[in-house]
Amino acid sequence: MIMQYVISSGHGKYVRGASGYIDEVDEARKVVEEVARAMRADGATVVTFHDDVSKTQNENLNRIVNFHNSKTRDWDVSVHFNAYQTTSKPMGTEVLYASGAGEPMAEDIADAIADVGFINRGPKKRTDLAFLNGTDEPAILIEVCFVDSNADTDLYRSEFKRICQNIADGLLGDEVMPEPAPAPAPEGVAKAPDIMMRLIRDFDLQDFHAGGAMGNIGHECAWFTIWQEVGQTPPDGGWGWCQWTGSRREEFFAWIAEQGFGDKSDEGNYGFLAHELQTTEKNALKALRDTTTLEQATTVFMEKFERPGVPHLDRRQLCAEQAMAEWNNTKMMW
Repeated sequence: MIMQYVISSGHGKYVRGASGYIDEVDEARKVVEEVARAMRADGATVVTFHDDVSKTQNENLNRIVNFHNSKTRDWDVSVHFNAYQTTSKPMGTEVLYASGAGEPMAEDIADAIADVGFINRGPKKRTDLAFLNGTDEPAILIEVCFVDSNADTDLYRSEFKRICQNIADGLLGDEVMPEPAPAPAPEGVAKAPDIMMRLIRDFDLQDFHAGGAMGNIGHECAWFTIWQEVGQTPPDGGWGWCQWTGSRREEFFAWIAEQGFGDKSDEGNYGFLAHELQTTEKNALKALRDTTTLEQATTVFMEKFERPGVPHLDRRQLCAEQAMAEWNNTKMMW
């Protein structure tokens, strides 16, 4: 059976929503249309709606709900963006529901969006929202990410197509396959001691500090076997040793161009890493210096410097242990 969906953007042209690093109304409209395009390509019947008329909040809510209820459909979906306070930290995605029928779909869509790297805040039951209470069919309200989180909006911009495809797949009931974790390459681990030595000398670190940083780098680029983020097409996704993403990716390419380094060169990647630790990421360096064990150093570098949506801390710790083992073996030969 071909399912039918009505998907609308939250708020309206004259009844604006949240605004921060991105604008909720503008971005919700983009997401709605891209999700609908992907779903139609898979054979679904999708009607979209954006309110370009209402001048008050009540009029806006009533107009959206009335449009949904005027259509024959199986699902009602509203797309929004969250807001809290301006921050550089990742905040995440969540999907709201009111009925038991909506809960499984809310969970599936939250998982699907989080698969690109957002913190998964999960499905949340809300019984106080006009859209969820007023629509007649099973309904969900998607909060894609936080407009006032720099980390969220950078990830959103770089992963827009994948986010929309994952929402489409989730609504259609298609399984969203997680990105496979690349296995560490032994030949790449051999580079760790030299990089660790540079970090120790340049930033007055202990070896386990450098090992923690190296564990994160080893995980991010699969021990120097991945340059472009898997599943993404330049200029989207992460790049390089640290899989710099969004504005940091742009800054990386601008910096290496100015310095005359190649984008896959050790000089360019280490140089930009050092540049960030001396400037925009100096707080991450301070936090790293305050750690006392390899495990702490790995965790802190992940949280303060990499700031991933999906931590995979166990994989980073494994790479840190591999880096330290290689460091200790190399020390015996020095």
